[in-house]
This record gives sequence, C-alpha cells and structure tokens, in this order.
Amino acid sequence: MIHCAGPARPGPKAPLLWGESCDMSHGASGGPHLARFDTRTGVGTVVGVTTTSEDLAGGQTNTLYATRFGDSARHLYTWAQTRQA
Repeated sequence: MIHCAGPARPGPKAPLLWGESCDMSHGASGGPHLARFDTRTGVGTVVGVTTTSEDLAGGQTNTLYATRFGDSARHLYTWAQTRQA
C-alpha cells in the first residue's frame, strides 16, 4: 500500500482544506487522512478524505488536501453505531 505521512497544514487559499506533503496525484481522491496512525498495526482514526491537490488549496506542489471531518461527522458516526442493521 502506498501512503504519505507528515504534519498537516491548512491550505493558503482554502484553510478548511488540510494537507500534507505527498507525491500522489490523480486517483488519490477519496483516500483517507488518518490521525494517530500506527504503522505497525495499521490502525488510525480517519479525520478526512482526500479531495484535491495543491491547485485548489494554493499550497506547495506535491501536497494532498483533505476536507476535514468536524463535529457533524462525529455525531453522524456515533448515531450510526446505535442503529440496528
């Protein structure tokens, strides 16, 4: 599996998008952005989904940006966990 790692920074033109250095481009959209990722176990918390590269966010080249999940996403997840299939 290919992955990128590093500190996330807000996009200069779109501060709601957070990105980290990564040389992946087309086809990376929809991939997860993880916090507290453990490379040994493969476990982490999904905090966003890749939506764009530096073009829209105005950041440095070779940066992937994610729309970060907020409180609404957390509430939806918590609610869904209480539902029966």
